[in-house]
Amino acid sequence: MILKTRRIEYVFEKVRSLNLQGPPATLNDFAENQLVGEVRFWTTKYYLLSWIGGANFAFFGYHLFFKHLKLYIGFPVTLATFFLSRNLIMKSCMDKVYYPLSPIYTKMRAEEKKKT
Repeated sequence: MILKTRRIEYVFEKVRSLNLQGPPATLNDFAENQLVGEVRFWTTKYYLLSWIGGANFAFFGYHLFFKHLKLYIGFPVTLATFFLSRNLIMKSCMDKVYYPLSPIYTKMRAEEKKKT
């Protein structure tokens, strides 16, 4: 998951730096910029969704554990429920972001290797 996250960040930063240099030269570059912009929008939505889903599961965990157990048992279990559910939702959404960007990443890396 860390590798996917780094590749996604690499594509976002590389496209941002290319956009600062000037408008895209070809139609293919323009389409890639549009795809990366759209994926960036959906990445933000998926990230927010994972936090909201984690908060919902933590709320149910709060009602199950925190109210019926002692504070020193219920509080860590509630936090663990939040982080576990948030990470599971984020992991399932990561593929929806990673796979559309994977051809763009391989193309950018191949161009970068040619230059060096």
